[in-house]
Amino acid sequence: MIGVFSYTVILTYVGFISAIVGIISGFNGNAKLAVLCLLISGLCDLFDGRIARTKANRTKFEKDYGVSIDSLNDIVSFGILPIMIGLSLNMSEILYIPVYAIFALTSLIRIGYLDSLVSNNNNDKEFVGLPIAISAIIIPILYLARRVSGFIYLFPFVLLIQSFLYISKIKFSKPKVNSLFIILGIGILEFILVLILK
Repeated sequence: MIGVFSYTVILTYVGFISAIVGIISGFNGNAKLAVLCLLISGLCDLFDGRIARTKANRTKFEKDYGVSIDSLNDIVSFGILPIMIGLSLNMSEILYIPVYAIFALTSLIRIGYLDSLVSNNNNDKEFVGLPIAISAIIIPILYLARRVSGFIYLFPFVLLIQSFLYISKIKFSKPKVNSLFIILGIGILEFILVLILK
């Protein structure tokens, strides 16, 4: 079989499958399940690279393959799934289409830019532009706030802010180990709240 099937890519595959389930759920109007799937994809993305780097004898092909599928997974999980969540929350009028298109396009540009940096062996300790995986934290918060007055304006506004930050030249520090566990804690809390609250 073509591809890589070692433990180094399992989390990426799981995150991708979760995103597909989330997209189908959003298409069918099940916003809660779609948000839970987004959180699972975000959790997988948080640790997939670190787990992959534990394999000491990874070949160049395995490394390149891992980078490629991670990027493709990011587009699906954090560029498309949030749009489906918006649609599942009844924000499907024609006025939302430009917002969704801008969000998806800037996600694509962000990932393309990041891949270019990787291919040029850029090892800075900073991100230029906001990583799109931030959707795994922001979108569940928006979902939990969906009954707030003005939510139909808040959701697209936040997507546009994210879109701007994705392609901005603002630098963001890459999370250290302590920060990863804080992000993990936030994600778990969001998962529990989305799961138990109506």
